[in-house]
Amino acid sequence: MKRSPQQEAISKGLKTYWKGVKSGRRRRPDVEIESEEILHRRVAEFLDTVIHPPNIWTTIGHGGGGKVRGAKLKAMGVKKGWPDILILAPGPKVLGIELKKEGGYLSPEQKTVGLAFYGCQSHYVLCRSVEDVNYALRILKRPA
Repeated sequence: MKRSPQQEAISKGLKTYWKGVKSGRRRRPDVEIESEEILHRRVAEFLDTVIHPPNIWTTIGHGGGGKVRGAKLKAMGVKKGWPDILILAPGPKVLGIELKKEGGYLSPEQKTVGLAFYGCQSHYVLCRSVEDVNYALRILKRPA
């Protein structure tokens, strides 16, 4: 028997919550999709434990804050499409990581920046989990 996506997610141990149905029917379990902010925090905690000098990393907080903050950042020179996380390693090696929750996709600007990274012999990857980030870090261990 085929399971529903919610049943699959529950069996994988994802956190669930109960969602009321307005029609008055019984409540049913629904899967809470991890927000991008929570994903960022989990990845930051992970990178703090695995990235050590001479490697270094940072995150770039472009999102949130509304139109006023967006206008200020734009006036200061912030460009669209840059990855959420930058990791620098000897070699020299540069790894840009764009984090997206399930169902998220790269914007045209992010695709353009990704191509620019590759044009500069750097790496740009899309990750949806801490496991994806861990896998992407193998790029930094490859010989130059």
